[in-house]
Amino acid sequence: MSDSVSMWVIYDHPKDYPKNFVARRWVVAGTGVGKPCPTQDEKLADTLHELRESLRSQHPGLTVIPRDQGDDPVIVESWI
Repeated sequence: MSDSVSMWVIYDHPKDYPKNFVARRWVVAGTGVGKPCPTQDEKLADTLHELRESLRSQHPGLTVIPRDQGDDPVIVESWI
């Protein structure tokens, strides 16, 4: 069993991709004590709907977590 958790964070037109929605994969090592670390994995889409459909089809079983009010304003949601 792996001791890390992968999550995808969806961003609404971040500064480095001002024309796209972007999903970036983060990994949290350990069992709740690890710090999230970014990976090189990312997906781009023109619309939020396209990006969500891509995550649903390529990574079945993920659960959507709404953004927290303390998150950066460009974060839409996370998928774990």
